[in-house]
Amino acid sequence: MNQLEMGLLGSTSAPRYQHPASEIRICRDMADAVWLALRHARMTQEALADRIGVSASYMSLLLNGKRPWQQRQL
Repeated sequence: MNQLEMGLLGSTSAPRYQHPASEIRICRDMADAVWLALRHARMTQEALADRIGVSASYMSLLLNGKRPWQQRQL
């Protein structure tokens, strides 16, 4: 996964944060990448769930590896 594939937070007028390659390399899966993005965006998982249209409980299942991430065409 590369940083361009992490477009979960939508478009903003501010430039995107460039995660250091060393941080991206340690992401084992999509959940790790989302946690990294959430931390840098200072966003809660509940706020992200609201923005992408899923329930907070479903987001929790995704982030804890209890539901698979679906790859979608954007």
